Amino acid sequence: MISLFKKRTETKSPYQRLGYKNRWDYLRRLSKEYKVSYRDVASLAEMLGSAEDFDGLLTELEYIQLWSGDDI
Repeated sequence: MISLFKKRTETKSPYQRLGYKNRWDYLRRLSKEYKVSYRDVASLAEMLGSAEDFDGLLTELEYIQLWSGDDI
């Protein structure tokens, strides 16, 4: 017999699949890793949008780190 109801499955966000609670938890980790204030990371992330959290945001944080003289 075919069920008319789909089995409910838990959908995880990209952040949860990587071990973070949510986007803000991920941004806090980036702040510590790149030694950039959380406020600056969150502002940049909001400007770029969540679609860039794993690409463009990381690139921008690397540029900030290079310009500040810290090692990657």
